[in-house]
Amino acid sequence: DEKWLCESLISLGLNLSVVWQFIKMGNRISNVGDTRIIIVGGAPDKEPPEKRKRPKKCQENKIKTAKYTIYNFLPKNLYEQFRRIANAYFLVISAIALFIDSPVSPVTSLIPLVFVVTVTGAKQGYEDWLRHVADNAVNKAPVNVIRNGEDYDICCEEIRVGELVRVPRECEIPCDMLLLSSSDRDRCHVTTANLDGETNLKRLTVPKSLLSINVDQLVGTACIECQHPQPDLYTYYGKLDLCDDLRTTMELTENNLLLRGSRLKNTEWVIGCAIYTGKDTKLSLNSRITINKFSSSEKFINKFLIFYVVIMIFEVVVCYFMKRYYDLYGKFKWDQKTMQSHEHVSDVLQDIFSFLLLYNYLIPISLYVTIEMHKLIGSLYMEWDSHLYNSKLAENTLVNTSDLNEELGQVEILFSDKTGTLTKNEMHFQMCSIKGKTYKEDNGKLIPISFDNDTSNDPERLALNEHTKDVQEFFRTIALCHTVQVAEKKKSSTSVFTDSDNEYVDMPEYQASSPDEKALLEASYKFGFQFISEEAEELELRILNDADDSFTETEATESSEIDCSTDDDYFKIEKYQRLETLEFSSDRKRMSVIVQDESGEIHLLCKGAESAIFPLCTGDINSEKMAQTEKHIQEFSKKGLRTLAIGAKTITMEEYLEIKERLKLARSVMSGRRQTMLIKSYREIEEGLSLLGATAVEDALQDDIVDTVISLRQAGIKIWVLTGDKVETALNIAYSCGHINRGARHLLYIVDCKSEDECKTLLNQYAAEMARNRAADYNLVADGASLTIVLRSQPNEFREIAKQCFSVLCCRLSPMQKCQLVQLIKNTKSSPITCAIGDGANDVSMIQEAHIGLGIFGKEGRQAARCADLAFSEFRMLKRILLVHGHWYYQRLATLVQYFFYKNLVFMNIQMFFQISCMFSSQSIYDSTFLTLYNVIYTAFPVLILSLSEQKICDTQLMNDPKLYKKNRRHLLLRWPRFLQWTLLGTWHSLVIYVPTLVLWYNDTAILQEGRTGNLWCFGTTLFHCVVLVTNFKLWLYSKYQTYIFIISVLLSNATFVIFNIVYSLINVQIDGDMLGVYLQLLQSPTFWLLSIFVIITCLIPDYLIAALKEFLHKDKRQRIIISEGNGIRNYDEVVQTTVL
Repeated sequence: DEKWLCESLISLGLNLSVVWQFIKMGNRISNVGDTRIIIVGGAPDKEPPEKRKRPKKCQENKIKTAKYTIYNFLPKNLYEQFRRIANAYFLVISAIALFIDSPVSPVTSLIPLVFVVTVTGAKQGYEDWLRHVADNAVNKAPVNVIRNGEDYDICCEEIRVGELVRVPRECEIPCDMLLLSSSDRDRCHVTTANLDGETNLKRLTVPKSLLSINVDQLVGTACIECQHPQPDLYTYYGKLDLCDDLRTTMELTENNLLLRGSRLKNTEWVIGCAIYTGKDTKLSLNSRITINKFSSSEKFINKFLIFYVVIMIFEVVVCYFMKRYYDLYGKFKWDQKTMQSHEHVSDVLQDIFSFLLLYNYLIPISLYVTIEMHKLIGSLYMEWDSHLYNSKLAENTLVNTSDLNEELGQVEILFSDKTGTLTKNEMHFQMCSIKGKTYKEDNGKLIPISFDNDTSNDPERLALNEHTKDVQEFFRTIALCHTVQVAEKKKSSTSVFTDSDNEYVDMPEYQASSPDEKALLEASYKFGFQFISEEAEELELRILNDADDSFTETEATESSEIDCSTDDDYFKIEKYQRLETLEFSSDRKRMSVIVQDESGEIHLLCKGAESAIFPLCTGDINSEKMAQTEKHIQEFSKKGLRTLAIGAKTITMEEYLEIKERLKLARSVMSGRRQTMLIKSYREIEEGLSLLGATAVEDALQDDIVDTVISLRQAGIKIWVLTGDKVETALNIAYSCGHINRGARHLLYIVDCKSEDECKTLLNQYAAEMARNRAADYNLVADGASLTIVLRSQPNEFREIAKQCFSVLCCRLSPMQKCQLVQLIKNTKSSPITCAIGDGANDVSMIQEAHIGLGIFGKEGRQAARCADLAFSEFRMLKRILLVHGHWYYQRLATLVQYFFYKNLVFMNIQMFFQISCMFSSQSIYDSTFLTLYNVIYTAFPVLILSLSEQKICDTQLMNDPKLYKKNRRHLLLRWPRFLQWTLLGTWHSLVIYVPTLVLWYNDTAILQEGRTGNLWCFGTTLFHCVVLVTNFKLWLYSKYQTYIFIISVLLSNATFVIFNIVYSLINVQIDGDMLGVYLQLLQSPTFWLLSIFVIITCLIPDYLIAALKEFLHKDKRQRIIISEGNGIRNYDEVVQTTVL
C-alpha cells in the first residue's frame, strides 16, 4: 500500500508539473506517451472573443467529408480519373493523334474521352457539393460555450479542445465531451442512433466527485488525462485531476463521455468539456473506415480487354507489314530512292500510330461509365422493391455498396449468424433452474416441472407468496443485476398476468441494450420482484410482501386477486445502492454489480454464460447442485432455449473497500494494459460465487425461415451457421430452421477436443469415412475451442472435410473466429464466392471479410447494417435478394459487357476490311463524326436501358424454382465460350455488312438517284448506316423482356442517327471529306434501302435461328418434365443444364 501510494503521488506530481508548463505556454492539449492531457477550460484568454486567433487544426472542431475544393477539384479529379487504364489509354491515343499526321481527326478520340471524363467529373462534383452543403450545415450550427464565466454563441467549428460547452435538450452533441454537470444532477440521457443505430435511451453519468463542485471552479484548476482518439465507440478511459488541497483524482470511463452525433433526451441541459473535436471524434474516425471490395466480374472484363488489346496490336502489326509489302511489291510500288527516304524511324512510327488510331475504337471507352451508371441506378431498384419493405419497421432495403450487385448472383457459400438472423432476437422467459429444481412460466406463474414427465406430481401453480427463499433470492438477483433503465411511464400495449388468471397490470417500459436482460426483468416483474425506478445509483424494487398475515395460501391460490399496480398492501419497497458495475464484454461473457441493501449488507451479483460462471463458483464445484444445474442447462439447450447462469455472494465492508481501491488502481492505468488489468481484477473480485441457478429464454425463429433455408440449399448455396451459442442450443435451432435434417444420420462432431493429436485423429477418421461413402450427406458440428486447435494445426484438412459437408454448424465462436472461417474458405483454390450475414457488432468482422456482406437491422444496434454492403430487415428477404435480384443483376451485367465488345468489334472489323481494299494505306472509311458519336450517342442508351430492365426469367419462376439460380454460377455468362459466341456473331455481322456493300460498289457505283456514282464517303456512310441499325436491332432481338422504354430507346437511337446525319449533310463543314448532301442522296436511293434491308435480315438470321433453337429445346424439355412429374420423377440438375439461355 505504501509503495502504491508513493507511485501515485509521484505520477500525480509529474502530471501536475506537465500541466503547469502548458498553462504557462497557453496550450490546451498535450500529447504525452499513450495519453493526452487537456486543461478544463484551457488557459485564460487575454484577448476578447472577437479578436481571438483561429484554433489550430489539431484543435478545431471543423468536420470535412468533402474531397475537393474549388481550387483543387479540376487537377485532383482529373488525376483520379486518369489513373484508370482505359482513360489513360485514350489520353495517350489523343496525344498521338495531335502529334502525327493522323488518318482521322484528333477530335474523334478527344470528344468521347472528354464526354466520359466530364460525365464522371460532373457526377463526382455534384456528390461532393452535397457533402460541402452537409458539412457547412454542421460546422455553422450555433453552439453555446462558457468562456471566462460568460456565455458566448459561436459556430460549431470554433469549439476548441478543453472548452466548456452547454447543450440544451433535444440537441445533438457537437463534439466528444466529458460530462461535468447536468440538470438531472448526476446523469443525462442520450440516443446514439446516428452512431450505432440503437434507438433506446442510454444513461451517462457525471463523475461522482464532481457532484458537489461548481463547473466554474474547474476552469484552469483541473486537467484531464485520457487516451488518444480511438474509433471504438464503447471504449474510453482517463482520469481527472483536481488541483485542490486533497489532490483529488477520479477515473473516467465511457459512461462519462458524450459522443458527437448523439442527441440529448429527457434532460434540460448538460455542460461538458470538449475532449475530442473535429476529425478526432469517434464519429469522424468511424466515418473514415471504408471497405474496399471488388466484384469478381471485373477480372473477366479485364481479360476481355486484354484479349481485344492483343487483337488490336495484332491488326496493327499485320497492317503495317502489309503496307510495307504493298510499298515494295504492289501495283504502285515506289522506286528505290523513295523507299530509302521512307525507312526513317519517324516514318515507321507514323505508319504504326496511324493504324493504332484507326483501330483504337476496338476498346470501348464508354464501357466503364455505363457500368457505373448501370450499378448506381440498378441498386435503386432493390431499394424500391416492395417485397423487400418491412411495414412494421418502416424499413426499406439499404444498398451501401452498389459495386457488388452482380455478386449476389454468384454466391456459393453463405455464412450466417444465428441470434437475430435466423431468429428474431425477441426473447421470452420460458424456464429456470433454481438450486437444482426446474420451473416453467405459465401466464405469470411459476410451475415446478420434472424433465422426466414434463410436469411434477403436483402441477399446482405457485402463488406469488409461495416462493421459497431460494426462488426469492434468484429473482431478486435478476431484478438487480442489470443496466436496464425504466422509461417514462406510459401505457403499455401489452399486459402481463398477476397472481390471478383474470387480472392484468401495465408493466413499465424497460430500455435495455440486450433483449435477454429485458426478458429476464419482465419475468421477474411477473413473479413479484419488480424493478420500478433508479435514481442516483439507487435501485428501487417492489417486492411481494411475504408476511404470514398478508393473505392465506388458500386465498392466494383460489380466489385472491392481487393488483400489482394499486394494492400496496401486498407489496413492500426495497432500496439498494449500486456501488459498482463490472461491465459485460464478449471476452468475459458475464457482468456483475455490487449493491448495498438497506441493512448495510453488500452483495456481488453476477450473471453470464455458464462457461464463465461455473469456474467462479469455487464452493459449488463438483456439488450436486452444480451437476443438476448443468444437466438442466443441457435440457434447456436441447429445446433450443438460450441460457444464462446466475451467481451471487455476500462481501464485507472491508472486502468492498479493498475491491474499490483495486478497481480504482486498474481504472487509473493510462495505457493499453488498462483493459487487461481490469479483466484480471474483475475475475479476482468475482471469485467464490454461490451458484443460484440458470435461466432459459426462447428466441423465436424468423418468419418463413424454413422455406428460405431450403430454397437457398436447392439453389446450390451451402450454408454455414456461425454462432456464439452452446452446441445443444444451436443444434436444436439448426433442426428447427431446416439447416440440418432431423433424420440426418451422418453427423460429424468436432467438439471438446483438447489436443492437436486428438483433432488430427478425428479429422483423419472423418476423411476416411467420407471417402468410403461419398454419396451420403454429411453434417459437421464444431465448437470454438476445438476450432482454435484445428485452425492452428490442420486448417487445410478441416477445410476439405467442411467443403464436402451438406451443412456446417460452428458454435461458441468469437467474432475473430467467425472472420477466420470466412477467410479460410474464401482463400481456397477454387475461390468460391462467399456471403456473410449477421445483425450484431460481433458479426462485423466476418461481414467485412466475405465477398459480399449482408446486414440485418438488429434489435441490439445497427453496426452490422452500417458495415454491410447491403442491409435489410428480415432473413426471409434473402431469398428474393439472391434468387431474383442476384440472378437479374448478373445476367444484365454480362449482357452489357459482351454487347459493348460486340458492337465495337463490328464497328472496327469493317475498318480493317477496308484496309485490304485500299492496300493498307491507313485511310479511314468512316467520317470523324461517326467515330466520335458511335459509342457516345448512337448505341449508348438502348444497352443501358436493357441492363436495367431485362428479365430472362420472371421473378415468380425464379422464386418457385430455386435451382434456376445454379445456371449462372461460376460466371457462366462471362466465360470464354459465351464471349467467343458474341465475337463470332460480331465477325459475321461485320462481314455481311461489308462484303455485299463492297460487291455492289465494285459492280456498279451508280447507286444514287439519276444514275450518279457514289464516292468514298457514300461508301463509308452506307457501311456506318448498316452498322448502327444492325447493332441496335441485334440488341432488340436479344432482349426477352421488352419494355416500352427499351423499344423507344432503340427506335429513338436509330432516329437520332438518321436526323443528325440529315442535318450534317445540309451543313457545309468538311472535317475529313466532303459530306455535303451525302446522306440525303443515299436516302433517296432505292438501291441503298434494298441493300440496308438485305444486310439487316442476313445479319440477324443466325441470331434468330439460335434464339428459336433455344426456345424449341426449352419447350421440349418442359414437356419431358411434365411427363416425368406425372411419373413422380424430376431431375432438377438436368433441367438447369438444358434451360440455360
